Amino acid sequence: MAIYLIANVMFYSGKRATLPGTYYRPDIIVDGYSDDYYWGITFTDLVMSDFDVPEIAEVRFTFDLKHYDEVTIGQTFKIMEGPHQVGEGEILFIETEQRLISQ
Repeated sequence: MAIYLIANVMFYSGKRATLPGTYYRPDIIVDGYSDDYYWGITFTDLVMSDFDVPEIAEVRFTFDLKHYDEVTIGQTFKIMEGPHQVGEGEILFIETEQRLISQ
């Protein structure tokens, strides 16, 4: 079973030289948790049209599956590159998809 988040994300102008795309792997700081608590994510579907414009993206936690149990719909987060906030997001849906693999 695959679990992923659908989020509304925006990247700030002047914080990155180029817009990120699919497979971009920043960290996030989720509201309600310590600013020292970075969670690794991977954007598995991300197409940005411009800076400072929100877009819908598919996100998966890169390292720790327990994070899916720690987030809620409507929760916001900061998108981080090291100590620098380059964007923000809001969780819209938490999706589960069960795939059957035939042999």
